[in-house]
Amino acid sequence: MSEYELTPTGLVGSMDIVRGAKVTGAEHVTHIAAVVQATDNTYLIKHAWSMQQFTTNLSEYTNFVIKTLVLAIRAQKRHLEYNEYNNAYLLDQMSEKEFEKISKTFALVPVSIDIDLLIKHIETLTTITQLDFNEAELADIYGCDESIIRKAINFIATQVQPA
Repeated sequence: MSEYELTPTGLVGSMDIVRGAKVTGAEHVTHIAAVVQATDNTYLIKHAWSMQQFTTNLSEYTNFVIKTLVLAIRAQKRHLEYNEYNNAYLLDQMSEKEFEKISKTFALVPVSIDIDLLIKHIETLTTITQLDFNEAELADIYGCDESIIRKAINFIATQVQPA
């Protein structure tokens, strides 16, 4: 963790605010996770991000959220398409042979997925949508076996929830 010192009077001219670094007039966005008073006149800032770090982190998070939502939307579209063919079959608008042939294209072979990545995807999806998903739905979204989903859900459930 990086540590930065900042005086209560703030930045004056080209005063050093970061140990060993000069302020060059560049714009900075700082995310401050914690401020601790070190002495009467100095404060310790822990975990500050530069503008580049901030935008990189924001971009990576945004891309991850988009990927999570795209996976869910594609799974939903696949379900809708399958249901269209199923309804057509049930209404005698296609033969059993045609339906079997088409339904095979919707069958998914489970893929291997990193459990840590899966946990992040599930947490992101449920946080953003504010919806509960069952194991089968999540397995379909991420194209993996339900046993992996169960492990991820159990891990998430054992984490300390904020009060």
